[in-house]
Amino acid sequence: MHYGGSIADTFSIPEGETDFSILISRWPKHFDLVFYGGTFEGAPLLKALRKSGFSQLMATGDGCWDIINFLEPGGHFAEMGEGVLVLSASAAAGDEPGSLTFRNKHNKK
Repeated sequence: MHYGGSIADTFSIPEGETDFSILISRWPKHFDLVFYGGTFEGAPLLKALRKSGFSQLMATGDGCWDIINFLEPGGHFAEMGEGVLVLSASAAAGDEPGSLTFRNKHNKK
């Protein structure tokens, strides 16, 4: 198995930005994923990605672990293409009540 890769580009998104058409038009067509490390601009970025024909995975931090500001406005776009991966630090299974039961049920599915 080979691990590695390179970062194609980095960019900053101004707070409150909702129009990503110019930014996305500059992106190469072939890349593995987009990592977004912010909060409220995540849903508009996801929508713009999908509307522009990009199906790559969008990975984001727990700033987008938010029903009102990410999941609801992102709607069905979160299920298109490769989907969305929200990364968050959490306690190990077994450290929180019920977490082992949840993990075991999840693993069976």
